[in-house]
Amino acid sequence: MPEADVLCALKQLVVKAQNAHARRYKEPLRGHLQLFPRTFATGTATKSWTTCTAHRRGYEDTLEPIPDTFQPNKFDAARSKKQSWEYLIKPLCDGEVVVQIFTLIPVSGCSQHGMRLNLGLEASLLTMKRQDLEEILSQDVPGPNKSKAKAQKLRSFLVTNRFIVPRSQKTAKDRTLNIFAAVICEHVAFALIDFARLVTVEIISLSRHWEQSDVQPGSELWSSLWSDNHGPDWIYETEMAMQGLLQWRQQIIDNPNGSTANAPIVKVLCDSQDIFNGFGRHTAHDFLHLQGLWPGHPTVLICQANDIFDRFRDGLVLYMSTWASQKFLERVAGVPNVDNPLQFNYKSDINYMSHYVHVYRKSFVRVPAELYNELLRTGMLDRHHVIGEPYSEEHLQASGLSFVPDGQRKECMVVVYRQEKFKIYTIIRAMPPSDWRFQSEDLPVQACRGRTDSVYATTLGPGQFRQQVQNQLNPSLAGKPGRRKKLPPLDLAAQRNRKRLPKYEH
Repeated sequence: MPEADVLCALKQLVVKAQNAHARRYKEPLRGHLQLFPRTFATGTATKSWTTCTAHRRGYEDTLEPIPDTFQPNKFDAARSKKQSWEYLIKPLCDGEVVVQIFTLIPVSGCSQHGMRLNLGLEASLLTMKRQDLEEILSQDVPGPNKSKAKAQKLRSFLVTNRFIVPRSQKTAKDRTLNIFAAVICEHVAFALIDFARLVTVEIISLSRHWEQSDVQPGSELWSSLWSDNHGPDWIYETEMAMQGLLQWRQQIIDNPNGSTANAPIVKVLCDSQDIFNGFGRHTAHDFLHLQGLWPGHPTVLICQANDIFDRFRDGLVLYMSTWASQKFLERVAGVPNVDNPLQFNYKSDINYMSHYVHVYRKSFVRVPAELYNELLRTGMLDRHHVIGEPYSEEHLQASGLSFVPDGQRKECMVVVYRQEKFKIYTIIRAMPPSDWRFQSEDLPVQACRGRTDSVYATTLGPGQFRQQVQNQLNPSLAGKPGRRKKLPPLDLAAQRNRKRLPKYEH
């Protein structure tokens, strides 16, 4: 599931389009919502699945009457019969585009209709020109399901050759896009895509147009924008999130034998979205790395130690604020300078992996001197040390390790520990106490093989979605030999005949 960092980058792409439109046309960006139920998931015989639900909060059909000449797409109409969103299968009015990202819940709206999205594993908001979206929407095909009848229901949109980069991934079948909804403006569009069809959409229809103030903390609709299992947002509701963290700490201390109290802190960060809203496996591992904490550290021990918890609490605020910083957004939320919305963003990917992924699924990491020396001083890099036991100068000398000068970095190997299906990534080599999980005696420590073994396997970052990843150049396909074609020579005769300016005379 996309985590807080990726969602903030996706929001920034919409904000850029809003700002560009406002600068050029001196008015807010306006658009309308359109659903494509022909792509919605249908579930299986053993597991039901609902892609979209719609709620009316004062909305009446008379606010947007259906034109007499309107004919809906037959596949959309068939999938919408007696569904909660059926009233939306018609031309909808334009309204100002508003957007907000609450760490794990993107919200966008226009006119009377707002969407709350759960992006599942790999769904994304794709920004493109309106004419590009219309070209892609012009042809839909049956989906890849083995059942022909089900494939007719689970349709996809065909990606034409214009959007496929030469010498990129070769696929056995035509490339397709699953577009579930789109906010369509006069010149730009924002398409909700997901190749796995695991995205879910909740639509809230009002009797009035949505406004940017509706998606700000304290608004009348604020509570409606959150799912029940998510707590305050660490970026936009920092004070409330801090209060919830302190209450959670006291509950852990009061119940030290509870399952959460004894769970590894890395799993609690991932699972307790009511407290650690926006964290996932990547951000949890990297945050703990920056804190110098063993990912398998029992949660109760962190809560009981004032010095560890204070550093943990302050680190949370600082770490989560990174994703709203201007530096992060400039580095990873850019757009390639090409006329193809599916182009892979190499700059964003390199910047993201270099600056914002530390240990999760990486082989090596260059650790700043301050963090490395602190880990060394406390014995966390000594394989013979047990975490929590005293560590003296004599122990350090016996380890053969040395401090790194200020301002330099030390390259360290990332190791992975496994317990059942859960893996933890760290540079810490000290042994955990015998009653902690992820024991190195039972589970061999392995060097991490890196984020991926295949250039076309999606990994981490705002550019790592399937449709863009497929457009990476295939390293096994050789390009044309020789240098690039030179630019045509200057027309020297034309240069000589240009009218010269008179010389300046004293």
